Amino acid sequence: EEGTAYKWRVGAVAAAALEGLGREDFPGLCLFGAGRLAYTTLQALLHRYRIDRVDVLSKNEDSRREFVRRFRDHGIDINPVSSPEIAVRRSSLIITMTDADEALFSDEWVEDDAVIMSMGGGQELPFELIHRAGGVYVDDLEGCLESGDLARMVEESLYDPELVTGTIADYIHNGLGCRRGPMVIIPRGMAAMDVMQAVDIARGLGRL
Repeated sequence: EEGTAYKWRVGAVAAAALEGLGREDFPGLCLFGAGRLAYTTLQALLHRYRIDRVDVLSKNEDSRREFVRRFRDHGIDINPVSSPEIAVRRSSLIITMTDADEALFSDEWVEDDAVIMSMGGGQELPFELIHRAGGVYVDDLEGCLESGDLARMVEESLYDPELVTGTIADYIHNGLGCRRGPMVIIPRGMAAMDVMQAVDIARGLGRL
């Protein structure tokens, strides 16, 4: 069923996009969003990486509390949080998957060594963060210019092609550049999600 397939492939892409970092753990994760996509994404991340603490933020207090309840038995410190500043400042990985249409947090709260992944269809990140990022990586540039943070920058005449460092595949295969600053990942291309879903199915069937 397409809806079920979509939510699982979104989670798979989020986990796969971090592969090139050469890390096995993220001490703190700040997760904006408590819907079905956030659920499958966190499941995929926990399957692949060690995450000690998760701060969950959502406009709906009941949603974030229910989200936390469902993950209590995963052996992690997971908490519903109401303060974006506290959650962002103490997190090494920040993931946004909301229906927001403006920045969810301030650039000033983000440490230089943080990794930020924006997966919503509108603006979620402060444009200042994208400008100062040590790298901005996309899965499919055309898709990212149609929806999401970069598309909003285009609408406001703030987009510069030089802002995009390369693709997720580039840094997975070739490594990261040496620019100082946070790393921003924007996976918006559906083709990449389909590829990851196909790989996952093939592995499950023992054919890969």
